[in-house]
Amino acid sequence: EDGEGMNYLTLYRQWRPQTFNEVVGQRNTVTGLQNAVREGRLAHAYLFFGPRGSGKTSVAKIMAKAVNCPNGDNSEPCNACPACQDINNGSFMDVLEIDAASNRGIDEIRDLREKVRVLPAQGKKKVYIIDEVHMLTTEAFNALLKTLEEPPESVIFILATTEAHRVPATVLSRCQRYAFTRLSATEVIDRLRDVAGEMNIRVSDQAFEVMARRSNGSLRDALSIMEQCIAFRGNDIDESQVMDVLGLVNYEVLTAIFKGMLEQKVEEVLSHLNSLIKQGKEPIQIARDAALCARDLMQYKLLGKQADLLVMPISNLEGLISKYPNITASRLSRVTKHLLKLADELRFNEGQRFVLEVGFLEAMEFVAELKPDNVPVTHDTKQPEKPRKARPAPSRKWDDIMERVKANKVTTHALLAPAVMLGLTDGVLTLGYRPELKFHREKMEEKVNQEILQTALVEVLGHPLEVKFITLEETTEQPPVVRKAIEIFGEDKVKILE
Repeated sequence: EDGEGMNYLTLYRQWRPQTFNEVVGQRNTVTGLQNAVREGRLAHAYLFFGPRGSGKTSVAKIMAKAVNCPNGDNSEPCNACPACQDINNGSFMDVLEIDAASNRGIDEIRDLREKVRVLPAQGKKKVYIIDEVHMLTTEAFNALLKTLEEPPESVIFILATTEAHRVPATVLSRCQRYAFTRLSATEVIDRLRDVAGEMNIRVSDQAFEVMARRSNGSLRDALSIMEQCIAFRGNDIDESQVMDVLGLVNYEVLTAIFKGMLEQKVEEVLSHLNSLIKQGKEPIQIARDAALCARDLMQYKLLGKQADLLVMPISNLEGLISKYPNITASRLSRVTKHLLKLADELRFNEGQRFVLEVGFLEAMEFVAELKPDNVPVTHDTKQPEKPRKARPAPSRKWDDIMERVKANKVTTHALLAPAVMLGLTDGVLTLGYRPELKFHREKMEEKVNQEILQTALVEVLGHPLEVKFITLEETTEQPPVVRKAIEIFGEDKVKILE
């Protein structure tokens, strides 16, 4: 039965370090704790802080074993005695793990305060491991503080958090603090190699590289990525499979998108986005990967070969920067911020594809004034006047207005494109948006986009108009059908939901 249970242990659990010496990285912290255990200089409260997946909880458990193990070698637990084994599988009565994210209230901490006074039942020391301690409420922190001020001899608190700045100073001052650092790509890769070797899995160097980069220094994330790859791809893993499993965007495509952005080639950028979506890539992932690419470009611009890169190979970055040497780090920083914000907007948005396209077109404007060293950029000049009939139909005028908007600002054009022009009369322009295009409508209502539309109206009609936006009733009919209906029956006969 045990064997069967083992199958369900995730990789990072199976490979959790069992002794101080097995911990990857964090040398200073580990040595300090080993010395404290060996010399019996134990504090009653520790705070472990640092990024996720850097080993905080693993080290806390090793610490709990080391102080309770009857036959360890002074600084390391033996991992064989009943105490060590019970702590490893979570059944040791005197080691309690509390997740503050789900037990953040005053009642849980009051309960803890009462139990703290009871002597250890099984071991030498009671160890309370409180994970993500910054999540506790103010009252809970105050209650915890009382316990930390006068703890019984037999109790050790280990508080762990990814956000030390959110822990009150009164609590911090009563703890011995240990900083856990993000692991380097090399440390992550070395550990992944060990695991792959033990499991008889063949992984290419580039695949290890992608796993390590994407885990951003979190060993737990890296092992989860490797586990996903094994589940989907078996025991032979190369770079493209890791990219597939994670839904990542191939950096050749990212390079092509940025080339299109730098050369202001709207069609090129949109067609790359289009084909990524057809391949089933999520808009949010496309935006994130592009943000990381912009970030790598910025790093390379600032640091050259010394840059610490997350997604892009250096050769691709060299190609882009050498063609556009006058692109500044601050512009790339704006593009990065903009694309990260876009990824965030995409989490809460229905009409995702349009949001993605508009977001990329906006990002293009941050790099718009750049001229490459060796690529002639042709900007579309104003469209030549089309010969006009005596009284052109409103929809024909609308086409002209849209042309003008496009010549002025591509993003405003993209926001207007899915709207239905419902009327262009009596000094009022009425535009209808389907309910799922809320993002477009809200963006169009912003002052900067309104001004561009008004400029185009003045250029085509000779005077400004009041612009009204309405939400079209949800209907199976397509917008052109709605437009046709209005042309035939008149606006007052077609029911529209305000």
